[in-house]
Amino acid sequence: MSDPLAFDSIRHYQEWADLQTIVRVQRERRFADKTEREISYYISSLPPKASLILNAIRSHWRIENSLHWVWDVVFRDDDSRIRKENSSQNMAVLRSIALNILKQDPSKGSLRQKRYTAALEDTFLFHLLARV
Repeated sequence: MSDPLAFDSIRHYQEWADLQTIVRVQRERRFADKTEREISYYISSLPPKASLILNAIRSHWRIENSLHWVWDVVFRDDDSRIRKENSSQNMAVLRSIALNILKQDPSKGSLRQKRYTAALEDTFLFHLLARV
C-alpha cells in the first residue's frame, strides 16, 4: 500500500514522517505432509517498487538467519534471563568474542559442538584460546 492519503492519520508520528509504503508479505513453506503459511507486515520509507522492497526484506532476513540464528541456536540468546543494568550488553560482547574464536577454529564440527566440547574439555578450550 502506498496511498499518501491513507497515511495522513499516522504521519504526525515523528518516527514515521518518511513512511512511503506498508507491505504485506505472505510466506509459504511446503513439506511432504503439510504447508505452513506466515504473514508479515512491514512499514517502509522505500518507494512502492516491489523488487526494491523484496530485496530489502530478503537482505534483512539473510542477516537474521545467518547471525541471529547462530545466537539463538549456539548460545540460546533468546532464553537468556540476563537483564540487569548493562549485563545483557556485556554478555553480548562476550558471546561475540566466543563466536569469533569458535569460527576461527578449522576443526570439523558445528559451532554448537565446538562450544560444548570447549565447556567439557580443557585441552580443546586451551586449543581455541591459543589461536587468539
